[in-house]
Amino acid sequence: MENLIEDFCDRDSSFAQRVSEKLRFQGRDLDDLILVQLIQKRVEMSDCASRGWVLEGFPNTRAQAILLAKKSLLPSNMIMLNIPLEEVYKRTAPL
Repeated sequence: MENLIEDFCDRDSSFAQRVSEKLRFQGRDLDDLILVQLIQKRVEMSDCASRGWVLEGFPNTRAQAILLAKKSLLPSNMIMLNIPLEEVYKRTAPL
């Protein structure tokens, strides 16, 4: 999501300006509706339309999932990884 937000903030459009203003000038987090709109705009781009897309770390809440469904952004497949924290720490520890 961070990369998606950064990419859109760099674009020259009224939507990008609105997103950028909320983040940079108002110091506020983006609300769920704006996040879903960002996802929708990205998914509609030609590379996603032709090759598909992976959404990692979103939705985090039921409300976000409902918003995605309302925008017809429904996954065809879903993968959930359940890894114990100890294993995550072990794999990310410096050598």
